[in-house]
Amino acid sequence: MYILLLISLLTITVLYGGLHRKRKAAGLQGWVQSQDLDGRSRRIYRDRQNGISAKPDVVEGINKVIEYKSALIGDKARRSDILQLTAEMLATGAKNGELRYGNDKSFEFTEKTPMIQSSVKRIAWISEQMNWHLLKKSAPRGNPRSGKCAKCAYRFVCPDAVKAA
Repeated sequence: MYILLLISLLTITVLYGGLHRKRKAAGLQGWVQSQDLDGRSRRIYRDRQNGISAKPDVVEGINKVIEYKSALIGDKARRSDILQLTAEMLATGAKNGELRYGNDKSFEFTEKTPMIQSSVKRIAWISEQMNWHLLKKSAPRGNPRSGKCAKCAYRFVCPDAVKAA
């Protein structure tokens, strides 16, 4: 009986140590509330005020969102990534966010960071535009580009799509 208890405790200790090393290597400091790194999570966060639904890569505790990007970048985060992070922060209610890029560059933000505050205003404007178009039952003008259209799921039925040569 004691041997079984000892083996169980030893197994738990070894597994906990491995988990602790992995969390430290990933740069996580709090408990992970949810994660969608593999794209299979069913957890969707919503901000009804702005009409946002989001599936952040990692929600750490209740105060931090982490978004991983495969892109290799220079000394500043891309504006579109900051906009996405802001939307995820709004949807989850997180006060902090972090962007992590493929070349080990990372950028931390709080809800008070000027770029985040600017993005909140931009998201509110986009939300207003979307609601206006829904009420008027009119689609907004597109901004077709060959790279954008090549990835779009509606490229075969969209009258504005840029066709590949």
